[in-house]
Amino acid sequence: MNACFDIELSFQPLEGANTKVFEDFLEHVLEELDNIGVQADLTATLAKYTAIYSLPAENYSDDALIKALSDLRTALLAVECATPDWPTAYEVLGTRSVRTEELVGL
Repeated sequence: MNACFDIELSFQPLEGANTKVFEDFLEHVLEELDNIGVQADLTATLAKYTAIYSLPAENYSDDALIKALSDLRTALLAVECATPDWPTAYEVLGTRSVRTEELVGL
C-alpha cells in the first residue's frame, strides 16, 4: 500500500482523567484497529488530548477514504468512545479540497 490517510482527532477528557489514561485509550484504539486488520500508526499530543491516526490505504480514492474513516470509527466504538458528531461519507467527500489526480499535473 502506497497511500495513507492521516486522521486528526481531538478528544474531551473525562472528569478525573489524566494523560496516562488518555495514552492507554489511544493504544487500545490501535489494538482494535489491529484486530480488524488495519496496521495504523499513531502520533499524539497527550497534553492537548489530540491524536493523529495514520491509516494505510490502497489509493487516495473516495472509497479508500471512506474505508479508513469507517475503520477508525469501528475501533473507537469498540473501546466505547462515543462518536455522535461523526461526519457522513457525503460530508467528508464534500470537504476534500485536493485530490491526487489534481496533484499529478504539478
